[in-house]
Amino acid sequence: MEVGRLRSGGVITNYYCSSKCAHCLYNSSPSWDRDYMGGEMGERVVKAILGKGCRSVHVGGGEPFLNAEGLISFLKTAQANGLEVEYVETNSSWCKDGPSAASLLRRVREAGVGTLLLSISPYHGEYIPVSKVKGLMGACGEAGMSVFPWSMGFMGEMEALGEDGVHGLDEYERRYGPGYREGLLKRFPLNPRGRAAGLFGHLPERGWEELAAEAGACDEFTSTGHFHVDLYGNYMSNSCVGLSVDVGDLSGPLDRGKYEVLYTLRERGVAGLVGLASDRHGYEPKPRYRGKCYLCFDVRRHLALAGRGGRAVAPLGYYAHD
Repeated sequence: MEVGRLRSGGVITNYYCSSKCAHCLYNSSPSWDRDYMGGEMGERVVKAILGKGCRSVHVGGGEPFLNAEGLISFLKTAQANGLEVEYVETNSSWCKDGPSAASLLRRVREAGVGTLLLSISPYHGEYIPVSKVKGLMGACGEAGMSVFPWSMGFMGEMEALGEDGVHGLDEYERRYGPGYREGLLKRFPLNPRGRAAGLFGHLPERGWEELAAEAGACDEFTSTGHFHVDLYGNYMSNSCVGLSVDVGDLSGPLDRGKYEVLYTLRERGVAGLVGLASDRHGYEPKPRYRGKCYLCFDVRRHLALAGRGGRAVAPLGYYAHD
Protein backbone atom coordinates (compact mmCIF):
# COMPACT_ATOMS: atom_id res chain seq x y z
CA MET A 1 0.00 0.00 0.00
CA GLU A 2 1.29 3.44 -0.94
CA VAL A 3 -0.10 6.97 -0.74
CA GLY A 4 -0.67 8.21 -4.29
CA ARG A 5 -0.09 11.59 -5.87
CA LEU A 6 -1.51 14.37 -3.69
CA ARG A 7 -4.02 16.67 -5.33
CA SER A 8 -5.61 19.16 -2.97
CA GLY A 9 -5.02 19.69 0.73
CA GLY A 10 -4.03 21.77 3.68
CA VAL A 11 -1.59 22.13 6.53
CA ILE A 12 -2.75 22.11 10.15
CA THR A 13 -0.39 24.37 12.08
CA ASN A 14 -2.04 23.72 15.46
CA TYR A 15 -5.03 22.02 17.07
CA TYR A 16 -5.35 24.53 19.87
CA CYS A 17 -8.34 26.78 19.18
CA SER A 18 -10.26 29.60 20.82
CA SER A 19 -13.50 27.74 20.05
CA LYS A 20 -14.96 24.29 20.53
CA CYS A 21 -17.30 24.24 17.54
CA ALA A 22 -19.82 21.44 17.29
CA HIS A 23 -18.94 20.72 13.66
CA CYS A 24 -15.14 20.44 14.03
CA LEU A 25 -13.79 17.36 12.25
CA TYR A 26 -10.53 17.50 14.22
CA ASN A 27 -11.87 17.99 17.76
CA SER A 28 -9.94 21.26 18.05
CA SER A 29 -10.59 23.24 21.24
CA PRO A 30 -8.99 25.36 23.98
CA SER A 31 -8.08 22.16 25.86
CA TRP A 32 -5.37 21.10 23.39
CA ASP A 33 -1.72 21.82 24.14
CA ARG A 34 -0.51 25.04 22.55
CA ASP A 35 1.89 23.18 20.24
CA TYR A 36 2.54 24.82 16.87
CA MET A 37 4.21 23.86 13.62
CA GLY A 38 7.93 24.26 14.19
CA GLY A 39 10.55 25.34 11.66
CA GLU A 40 12.16 21.93 11.16
CA MET A 41 8.83 20.15 10.90
CA GLY A 42 7.48 22.88 8.62
CA GLU A 43 10.37 22.32 6.22
CA ARG A 44 9.81 18.58 6.34
CA VAL A 45 6.07 18.89 5.71
CA VAL A 46 6.47 21.34 2.82
CA LYS A 47 9.04 19.16 1.06
CA ALA A 48 6.97 16.01 1.57
CA ILE A 49 3.89 17.66 0.02
CA LEU A 50 5.89 18.92 -2.95
CA GLY A 51 7.49 15.51 -3.32
CA LYS A 52 4.07 13.96 -3.84
CA GLY A 53 3.21 16.35 -6.66
CA CYS A 54 1.06 18.92 -4.86
CA ARG A 55 2.01 22.54 -5.53
CA SER A 56 -0.50 24.46 -3.38
CA VAL A 57 -2.26 24.12 -0.03
CA HIS A 58 -4.31 26.11 2.43
CA VAL A 59 -3.39 26.63 6.08
CA GLY A 60 -5.75 26.07 8.98
CA GLY A 61 -6.01 24.77 12.52
CA GLY A 62 -7.22 24.97 15.21
CA GLU A 63 -6.89 28.70 14.94
CA PRO A 64 -3.58 29.42 13.17
CA PHE A 65 -3.48 33.11 14.17
CA LEU A 66 -3.18 32.22 17.87
CA ASN A 67 0.57 32.03 17.22
CA ALA A 68 1.16 34.82 14.72
CA GLU A 69 4.94 34.45 14.65
CA GLY A 70 4.66 30.71 14.13
CA LEU A 71 2.22 31.28 11.28
CA ILE A 72 4.47 33.83 9.57
CA SER A 73 7.42 31.47 9.97
CA PHE A 74 5.59 28.61 8.29
CA LEU A 75 4.32 30.82 5.47
CA LYS A 76 7.87 31.97 4.78
CA THR A 77 9.05 28.35 4.73
CA ALA A 78 6.38 27.48 2.16
CA GLN A 79 7.25 30.57 0.13
CA ALA A 80 10.98 29.80 0.14
CA ASN A 81 10.39 26.25 -1.09
CA GLY A 82 7.88 27.11 -3.81
CA LEU A 83 4.72 25.77 -2.15
CA GLU A 84 1.84 28.17 -2.74
CA VAL A 85 -0.49 28.88 0.18
CA GLU A 86 -3.84 29.71 -1.37
CA TYR A 87 -5.40 31.06 1.81
CA VAL A 88 -5.28 30.93 5.60
CA GLU A 89 -8.42 29.91 7.48
CA THR A 90 -9.46 31.86 10.57
CA ASN A 91 -12.41 32.19 12.94
CA SER A 92 -11.58 35.91 13.54
CA SER A 93 -11.35 35.51 17.34
CA TRP A 94 -7.89 37.10 17.47
CA CYS A 95 -8.97 40.39 15.87
CA LYS A 96 -8.86 42.97 18.68
CA ASP A 97 -8.94 46.10 16.52
CA GLY A 98 -8.62 47.07 12.87
CA PRO A 99 -5.16 48.70 12.89
CA SER A 100 -3.35 45.86 14.68
CA ALA A 101 -5.10 43.22 12.57
CA ALA A 102 -4.25 45.08 9.34
CA SER A 103 -0.62 45.34 10.43
CA LEU A 104 -0.38 41.58 10.91
CA LEU A 105 -2.19 40.89 7.65
CA ARG A 106 0.36 42.98 5.76
CA ARG A 107 3.03 40.65 7.09
CA VAL A 108 0.97 37.67 5.92
CA ARG A 109 0.84 39.22 2.45
CA GLU A 110 4.60 39.76 2.48
CA ALA A 111 4.95 36.05 3.26
CA GLY A 112 3.13 35.25 0.02
CA VAL A 113 -0.52 34.85 1.01
CA GLY A 114 -3.16 37.19 -0.38
CA THR A 115 -6.41 35.62 0.82
CA LEU A 116 -8.02 34.96 4.20
CA LEU A 117 -10.86 32.45 4.58
CA LEU A 118 -13.22 33.78 7.25
CA SER A 119 -15.30 31.06 8.89
CA ILE A 120 -18.93 32.18 9.09
CA SER A 121 -21.63 29.83 10.36
CA PRO A 122 -23.94 29.34 13.35
CA TYR A 123 -21.44 26.75 14.62
CA HIS A 124 -18.77 29.45 14.80
CA GLY A 125 -21.32 31.95 16.06
CA GLU A 126 -21.59 30.06 19.33
CA TYR A 127 -18.11 31.38 20.13
CA ILE A 128 -17.33 34.31 17.81
CA PRO A 129 -19.50 37.46 17.58
CA VAL A 130 -20.41 38.67 14.09
CA SER A 131 -18.82 41.99 15.01
CA LYS A 132 -15.40 40.27 15.18
CA VAL A 133 -15.85 38.82 11.70
CA LYS A 134 -16.90 42.18 10.28
CA GLY A 135 -13.98 43.86 12.00
CA LEU A 136 -11.55 41.45 10.38
CA MET A 137 -13.20 41.98 7.00
CA GLY A 138 -12.51 45.67 7.38
CA ALA A 139 -8.89 44.99 8.34
CA CYS A 140 -8.49 42.84 5.24
CA GLY A 141 -9.60 45.79 3.15
CA GLU A 142 -7.06 48.03 4.86
CA ALA A 143 -4.27 45.52 4.28
CA GLY A 144 -5.19 44.74 0.68
CA MET A 145 -6.07 41.16 1.61
CA SER A 146 -8.80 39.31 -0.31
CA VAL A 147 -11.61 37.77 1.73
CA PHE A 148 -13.03 34.29 1.14
CA PRO A 149 -16.16 34.27 3.36
CA TRP A 150 -17.33 30.75 4.20
CA SER A 151 -20.17 31.25 4.10
CA MET A 152 -21.97 34.57 3.66
CA GLY A 153 -25.24 32.69 3.26
CA PHE A 154 -25.46 32.52 7.06
CA MET A 155 -24.64 36.16 7.75
CA GLY A 156 -28.20 37.51 7.69
CA GLU A 157 -29.45 34.89 10.17
CA MET A 158 -26.53 35.56 12.48
CA GLU A 159 -26.90 39.35 12.32
CA ALA A 160 -30.57 39.07 13.23
CA LEU A 161 -29.66 37.53 16.59
CA GLY A 162 -27.29 40.39 17.41
CA GLU A 163 -23.80 41.20 16.24
CA ASP A 164 -22.01 41.85 19.51
CA GLY A 165 -22.73 38.61 21.37
CA VAL A 166 -22.47 34.88 20.84
CA HIS A 167 -25.54 32.74 20.26
CA GLY A 168 -26.09 29.04 20.88
CA LEU A 169 -27.73 26.74 18.38
CA ASP A 170 -30.77 26.61 20.66
CA GLU A 171 -31.33 30.32 19.96
CA TYR A 172 -31.28 29.68 16.23
CA GLU A 173 -33.74 26.84 16.70
CA ARG A 174 -36.11 29.05 18.68
CA ARG A 175 -35.94 31.89 16.17
CA TYR A 176 -35.98 29.94 12.92
CA GLY A 177 -38.05 26.95 13.94
CA PRO A 178 -37.72 23.26 14.82
CA GLY A 179 -35.37 21.33 12.58
CA TYR A 180 -32.91 24.21 12.14
CA ARG A 181 -29.99 22.15 13.50
CA GLU A 182 -30.66 19.23 11.23
CA GLY A 183 -31.15 21.59 8.29
CA LEU A 184 -27.67 22.98 8.87
CA LEU A 185 -26.22 19.61 7.88
CA LYS A 186 -27.60 20.12 4.37
CA ARG A 187 -26.41 23.72 4.09
CA PHE A 188 -22.98 23.11 5.66
CA PRO A 189 -22.10 19.60 4.45
CA LEU A 190 -20.22 17.53 7.02
CA ASN A 191 -18.94 14.01 7.50
CA PRO A 192 -19.66 12.21 10.79
CA ARG A 193 -16.08 12.61 11.97
CA GLY A 194 -14.60 14.16 15.09
CA ARG A 195 -16.97 16.36 17.07
CA ALA A 196 -19.24 16.62 14.03
CA ALA A 197 -20.25 13.00 14.60
CA GLY A 198 -22.39 14.24 17.50
CA LEU A 199 -24.55 16.26 15.11
CA PHE A 200 -25.95 13.13 13.46
CA GLY A 201 -28.07 11.97 16.40
CA HIS A 202 -31.03 11.55 14.07
CA LEU A 203 -29.39 8.58 12.36
CA PRO A 204 -30.80 5.19 13.47
CA GLU A 205 -28.54 2.84 15.40
CA ARG A 206 -27.86 -0.68 14.14
CA GLY A 207 -26.13 -3.76 15.48
CA TRP A 208 -22.36 -3.64 15.14
CA GLU A 209 -22.13 -7.09 13.54
CA GLU A 210 -24.55 -6.02 10.80
CA LEU A 211 -22.66 -2.80 10.17
CA ALA A 212 -19.30 -4.54 10.05
CA ALA A 213 -20.48 -7.26 7.70
CA GLU A 214 -22.18 -4.78 5.40
CA ALA A 215 -19.19 -2.41 5.30
CA GLY A 216 -16.69 -4.86 3.83
CA ALA A 217 -13.12 -3.82 3.05
CA CYS A 218 -12.43 -0.09 3.44
CA ASP A 219 -9.89 2.02 1.59
CA GLU A 220 -11.47 5.46 2.02
CA PHE A 221 -8.34 6.64 3.82
CA THR A 222 -6.30 6.13 0.63
CA SER A 223 -8.14 8.99 -1.10
CA THR A 224 -5.79 11.86 -1.99
CA GLY A 225 -8.46 14.19 -3.37
CA HIS A 226 -8.24 16.26 -0.20
CA PHE A 227 -5.72 15.75 2.57
CA HIS A 228 -4.21 17.45 5.61
CA VAL A 229 -0.75 17.27 7.15
CA ASP A 230 -0.44 18.43 10.74
CA LEU A 231 2.22 19.93 12.98
CA TYR A 232 3.25 16.47 14.22
CA GLY A 233 3.98 15.21 10.72
CA ASN A 234 0.75 13.23 10.35
CA TYR A 235 -0.60 12.88 6.82
CA MET A 236 -4.37 12.26 6.84
CA SER A 237 -7.02 11.85 4.19
CA ASN A 238 -9.98 14.12 4.85
CA SER A 239 -12.21 11.04 4.58
CA CYS A 240 -10.74 9.41 7.68
CA VAL A 241 -9.49 11.81 10.34
CA GLY A 242 -7.28 10.10 12.90
CA LEU A 243 -5.84 7.54 10.49
CA SER A 244 -2.35 8.77 9.74
CA VAL A 245 0.86 8.18 7.86
CA ASP A 246 4.14 9.77 8.89
CA VAL A 247 5.16 12.27 6.20
CA GLY A 248 8.52 10.55 6.13
CA ASP A 249 6.81 7.42 4.84
CA LEU A 250 4.97 9.06 1.94
CA SER A 251 7.76 8.38 -0.55
CA GLY A 252 7.25 4.64 -0.84
CA PRO A 253 5.22 1.55 0.16
CA LEU A 254 3.97 1.54 3.75
CA ASP A 255 5.48 -0.98 6.14
CA ARG A 256 2.85 -3.58 7.03
CA GLY A 257 3.96 -3.93 10.63
CA LYS A 258 4.06 -0.20 11.27
CA TYR A 259 0.68 0.38 9.61
CA GLU A 260 -1.16 -2.80 10.52
CA VAL A 261 -4.36 -0.88 11.24
CA LEU A 262 -4.44 0.54 7.69
CA TYR A 263 -3.72 -2.82 6.07
CA THR A 264 -6.37 -4.48 8.20
CA LEU A 265 -9.01 -1.95 7.17
CA ARG A 266 -8.12 -2.21 3.48
CA GLU A 267 -8.09 -6.00 3.43
CA ARG A 268 -10.71 -6.99 6.03
CA GLY A 269 -12.61 -3.80 6.77
CA VAL A 270 -13.89 -2.67 10.14
CA ALA A 271 -14.84 -6.27 10.99
CA GLY A 272 -11.17 -7.18 10.77
CA LEU A 273 -10.24 -4.18 12.92
CA VAL A 274 -12.76 -5.26 15.57
CA GLY A 275 -11.25 -8.74 15.50
CA LEU A 276 -7.71 -7.41 15.83
CA ALA A 277 -8.59 -5.14 18.75
CA SER A 278 -10.71 -7.77 20.50
CA ASP A 279 -8.25 -10.65 20.16
CA ARG A 280 -5.15 -8.74 21.21
CA HIS A 281 -6.16 -5.64 23.13
CA GLY A 282 -9.34 -6.37 25.11
CA TYR A 283 -11.73 -4.35 22.97
CA GLU A 284 -15.46 -4.97 23.36
CA PRO A 285 -17.80 -3.24 20.89
CA LYS A 286 -21.01 -1.64 22.03
CA PRO A 287 -24.16 -3.39 20.85
CA ARG A 288 -25.21 -0.65 18.42
CA TYR A 289 -23.77 2.27 16.42
CA ARG A 290 -25.10 4.90 14.02
CA GLY A 291 -22.86 3.70 11.20
CA LYS A 292 -19.64 1.93 10.26
CA CYS A 293 -17.55 5.06 10.84
CA TYR A 294 -18.80 5.34 14.41
CA LEU A 295 -17.80 1.73 15.01
CA CYS A 296 -14.41 2.26 13.36
CA PHE A 297 -13.74 5.34 15.48
CA ASP A 298 -14.68 3.49 18.66
CA VAL A 299 -12.18 0.72 17.86
CA ARG A 300 -9.42 3.19 16.96
CA ARG A 301 -10.02 5.26 20.08
CA HIS A 302 -9.63 2.14 22.22
CA LEU A 303 -6.36 1.28 20.46
CA ALA A 304 -5.02 4.83 20.59
CA LEU A 305 -5.75 5.42 24.28
CA ALA A 306 -4.26 2.03 25.14
CA GLY A 307 -1.13 2.84 23.13
CA ARG A 308 -1.78 -0.16 20.85
CA GLY A 309 -2.70 1.34 17.51
CA GLY A 310 0.80 1.94 16.16
CA ARG A 311 1.76 4.85 13.94
CA ALA A 312 -1.50 4.73 12.00
CA VAL A 313 -3.67 5.92 14.89
CA ALA A 314 -2.69 9.56 15.40
CA PRO A 315 -2.68 12.23 16.63
CA LEU A 316 -3.46 10.96 20.12
CA GLY A 317 -5.18 14.23 21.02
CA TYR A 318 -7.85 13.56 18.40
CA TYR A 319 -8.95 10.55 20.45
CA ALA A 320 -8.27 12.05 23.89
CA HIS A 321 -10.26 15.26 23.39
CA ASP A 322 -14.01 15.42 22.82
